Amino acid sequence: MEALSHLTPSEADKYLAEGHFGAGSMQPKIAACVDFTRTASLPSLITNLDQIATALVDRNVGTHFTCDPQ
Repeated sequence: MEALSHLTPSEADKYLAEGHFGAGSMQPKIAACVDFTRTASLPSLITNLDQIATALVDRNVGTHFTCDPQ
């Protein structure tokens, strides 16, 4: 299993379609971030609550979603 620190919605869609995320674990979180980032055109983040401050400063903690390049 490889940690993904940065994803765009299109990259995440590809991984979701290939079944890389468990339906009862990461899949719903990934799908929610894809939807939010795509709809709001804002970044989103998946991380542990106790790491949120670090994740906001150090972009190598958690999984950061950014908009697809235009």
